[in-house]
Amino acid sequence: MPVKKPNVLDPNVVSKLPERLKDEYDAMYFYTSASNWCRGKGYEAAADFFKKEAENEHEHARKVEKYITDWNVTFTLPSIDEPDADYLSLVDVIEQA
Repeated sequence: MPVKKPNVLDPNVVSKLPERLKDEYDAMYFYTSASNWCRGKGYEAAADFFKKEAENEHEHARKVEKYITDWNVTFTLPSIDEPDADYLSLVDVIEQA
């Protein structure tokens, strides 16, 4: 009986996935920062909105991670850029989103 080879993810795809993961985590950090800023300024509805967006981005990141690990690919988590937390106004936060 022939030996079945395991499925292998295309190396071109593998090389792009950490960048995609970084995008998701960067977005999560931005939305978390925006939520914290809004809450600190008393914009509770905006804070709740941005918190939910952060949760959505985190879920996206988890899906990318699962996809990568389901293919038995070992990877290093990318570094996350620190978001700018010096917003000028709520409009500034929204424009940066």
